[in-house]
Amino acid sequence: MQQLRAVLFDMDGLMFDTERLSDEVWCAVSRAHGFEMTSRDVSLLRGRNYEGGRAAMLGRFGADFPYDALAAEAGEQIGARLERRVPLRPGLFELLDVLRGMGCGMAVASSTRSGRVLHHLELAGVRGYFSAVIGGEAVTRSKPDPEIFLRAAAALGAPPAACMVLEDSYN
Repeated sequence: MQQLRAVLFDMDGLMFDTERLSDEVWCAVSRAHGFEMTSRDVSLLRGRNYEGGRAAMLGRFGADFPYDALAAEAGEQIGARLERRVPLRPGLFELLDVLRGMGCGMAVASSTRSGRVLHHLELAGVRGYFSAVIGGEAVTRSKPDPEIFLRAAAALGAPPAACMVLEDSYN
């Protein structure tokens, strides 16, 4: 067994407590447009890139579901709420400090677009821990396909067998 050389982090839900906000906003936006979405429905978006989320929602609500318009509206509202503060998950700084002390490389591999990932990392004061950030737009296949994690490992120069992935989403 190889020694641990790198840790690859998901972002939403794992490092930052953003999923409750996402549930609230998506449910409200969909309701305003005549669709009854639940938190369980919103969970279909987690861990997926834009196209993966789109396919999941069209599969759930049908081909007439206005995903692009609702995603834009929900994204705007979520972004506005996260503009000045990102809610941290407990123990994040402690974990990052331990891994840094062990000499582990760290990367973020998130289905969220890179610009938003970088904004959140900067705002939370954790950007300096991560040597690489791979956003959802950088891959052609969304999670659970391992493409994003393989890219993050490569960006750190670490063989996949020497990496640990921290991911909270079933998808």
